[in-house]
Amino acid sequence: MFSRREYLLMGVFVALAAFFFFRGCDKHIDSRVLNTSLPEEDSAKFIVNGDKLTVLTPGKEETIFLPDRPSSIEINKSGEINITAKQFGTELKPFLGLQMSNVFRLGAGIDAVYYKKWDLGVGVADRAGNYTPVVFTKISYLIWSNTQLGITYDSSTHVGLSLTVRL
Repeated sequence: MFSRREYLLMGVFVALAAFFFFRGCDKHIDSRVLNTSLPEEDSAKFIVNGDKLTVLTPGKEETIFLPDRPSSIEINKSGEINITAKQFGTELKPFLGLQMSNVFRLGAGIDAVYYKKWDLGVGVADRAGNYTPVVFTKISYLIWSNTQLGITYDSSTHVGLSLTVRL
C-alpha cells in the first residue's frame, strides 16, 4: 500500500489540481463579467472591479474610482444614473510598513488626506534595535488592494521610499 507520505503528496497534488481548475473557471467567468459590450436588451451595466466602477449605457462608458468610503448609485424612474463617490477629502486611515531613506526603518502612521488613489499622511519610523526614530510625511499611491507605494520626507531631512499597508 501507500505510505503516509505518499498519501500526503497525493492529497497535495489533488488540492493543487482542483485549485487551478477552479481558478481557470473563475478567470473565464471574470472575462465575461468584465466585457464592456452592452447587450441590446439592457439599458445599463455596472462592473465593479475592486476599487473601480465602470458604468455602461448606450453610447457611453464611464469609469469611476471608488474610495474606501460610502458611495451610492441611484437610478431614477427615467433611467438616469447618479453616482456619488467622493473623490477627495479627509480621512483617518492607519498604516504600517517599511520606509527607506538613509536606512531601512519600520514605520506606522495615519493617512489624513486623499485624492482618488493618492494619500497624504504622517508617521513615525525607527530601526529595529536602535532608538533613532524619525517623523515623516508621506505621499503615496494605492498600487493594489490596500498596499501603497510612496515618497517620504523625514525629520532627518532625507527623502525616501515607503511600502505600506493600510489597516
